[in-house]
Amino acid sequence: MPCFLSCSGGVLLPLPLEERYKRWLREGPPANRFNTLKHLAPNDSIENVLGVLQKLACLVQGLWVPKTSLLLEGYHGAEGLARDYILLLFSKDPVISYEKVNIGNGNLVTAMKGVLNILAIERPLLRDWKFKEPPDTMFTKLYPNIVKEQEQAWERAEKRLTESIFGGVRGVGGLKSSSKT
Repeated sequence: MPCFLSCSGGVLLPLPLEERYKRWLREGPPANRFNTLKHLAPNDSIENVLGVLQKLACLVQGLWVPKTSLLLEGYHGAEGLARDYILLLFSKDPVISYEKVNIGNGNLVTAMKGVLNILAIERPLLRDWKFKEPPDTMFTKLYPNIVKEQEQAWERAEKRLTESIFGGVRGVGGLKSSSKT
């Protein structure tokens, strides 16, 4: 656990709830279990915690990952697009094949590999990347409504990301086409 939470006096706990989570998500691990995140809000309701998390993070394999907009404030270039695309792929499956990453222009591929190096383990023999953290199945079982809302958010984002990467000309191999907007 990072010192800014656990050291005597803790720096985070006196902050307002949203500020605590912003700081944790920016400075802490790239993917977080809900049980860990609850420790940042010992006196707040689960509903308040989930509300703040949905504002600042997205659900990937039952884990909370900071939204790209939180980490890359105002940046919408290749790095932001790459991060969102990789998170979308991991939201569907804990494994991403090389074929799904070696797309688009060189800058985009380079940015995707940078994101993958943070979130995943490369497995060259299998020609894929595996999400570093095991899924948080407890969260998905306890909060199916939140999971459903997050899935719907990913479905909406998928269309935008696919059009940004492929120009709306072709679909993404292995990605389910979404008719929802």
